[in-house]
Amino acid sequence: MAARGISPTQLAERLDIPPGRVIQILSGEAELTMRSLAVLSEELNACVEIHFFDPPKPPPAAAPAHVDHPATGNGEPTRRR
Repeated sequence: MAARGISPTQLAERLDIPPGRVIQILSGEAELTMRSLAVLSEELNACVEIHFFDPPKPPPAAAPAHVDHPATGNGEPTRRR
């Protein structure tokens, strides 16, 4: 906010809301409506962008690794006679 030349108290005055509400908004504790975002962005001369996208797909499951049987070393159990 300092980069925009406005303090939280000044923003509260401009928006006609309590300074504590501005602190909640800036800290991410407030749930804002689209209208609230629009008013806030207008006062700050900032743009709000909302993107909808598909979540990344999980990687395919790995095939189980072939484990050699310890007795024969070839995946076959040892035969007993």
